[in-house]
Amino acid sequence: MIDPAYGRRVLILLLCGLFLYTVSCRSTRRTSGAVDSRSVTLNWDTVKDANGYIAQVRSSAGAVILERKVQEPEITAPLPPGNYQIRMAALTAQGEPEVWSDWKDFEVSNRAPPEIENVVPAKITTEGMQRIVVSGKNFHARMKVTLLREGRKVPIKNLDVIGPNEIAITFAASPGLNGSLDLVIENPAGRIGSFPAVITVKIQPKLSSIMLRSAVFPGWGHFYADKTKTGSIYTVSFLLAAGIFGSLYTNGNHAEQEYHSAVNINRSLLFITSNRDNTTLAYAILNNTRQLESYQEKIQQLNTMITLTAGLYLVQLAHAFSLGSRQLPSEFAERPGLAWYFTGGPEKVDTQRGFVFAAGFQYAGVF
Repeated sequence: MIDPAYGRRVLILLLCGLFLYTVSCRSTRRTSGAVDSRSVTLNWDTVKDANGYIAQVRSSAGAVILERKVQEPEITAPLPPGNYQIRMAALTAQGEPEVWSDWKDFEVSNRAPPEIENVVPAKITTEGMQRIVVSGKNFHARMKVTLLREGRKVPIKNLDVIGPNEIAITFAASPGLNGSLDLVIENPAGRIGSFPAVITVKIQPKLSSIMLRSAVFPGWGHFYADKTKTGSIYTVSFLLAAGIFGSLYTNGNHAEQEYHSAVNINRSLLFITSNRDNTTLAYAILNNTRQLESYQEKIQQLNTMITLTAGLYLVQLAHAFSLGSRQLPSEFAERPGLAWYFTGGPEKVDTQRGFVFAAGFQYAGVF
């Protein structure tokens, strides 16, 4: 025979288990967050017959930063932007938690636009990978960062979000980026901060780098030295000259083959007629002469194109040398040392107009 008291205890335990299961499942099924400039509101489903609720919030590091008992199924608390977890439990009549729910992830996004307070370094004078530290407000781990130079994107090698108020940007600096760089930051809420001319790039092109690139391919050194238009002219001109040279070379080979073919045919004709047919002899000589003239004309055109192409190549090399040597004494303040210098251009003095040219080799710097 079953003890009635024992049966009642079993029934109460079953009902409590069902209640606790309902609390756990329903409290984790729907959690929402609303963010404004001051606080975050989190709410969950109501649990029947609950005597209040207790909620805990912990940071991404796992530390509980908030614990609060409330009567309604929601809490409001100030939280900075970041990733968090929350769990809830219904309270008993004694004010103790029944069964905690599982931790549920949520994120607080900052709707305020990013702001910049400081950029270090703000001026770049050396070539290579550069790490720029930007300090400000309202930064986020999932924000988008774009560097722009005259509206064109500058590739960013790495973006390190150090904290909510600091980020580090790594990119490759070269003379081709000389000028001002704009910074655009967009947070996950879609708020954009645009900051023009926050970074200045002033890198003196290396003579060896310019010459090596120009020797490998005409115009490449000019692109490296940020002379895009001049580099484009040299590159297009050289490619056009190379194309014409290739066409003339093909025609020259074809003319040479025709000439040798005509010589062999005419030699055969002369052998057959044993030089007794003057008409055949005259035709053979005339044909050979025409083929020879055509061949010589193609060779002359080819030689002319070779000269023009080589001249263009040497001219762009000389111009590239001048780009890498155009360091005047006033430009040695940050990088003193030995270097070629070159300057030239039209100049007007009073009513006189002329062209000034200067070149040399010197050591300059700040003493």
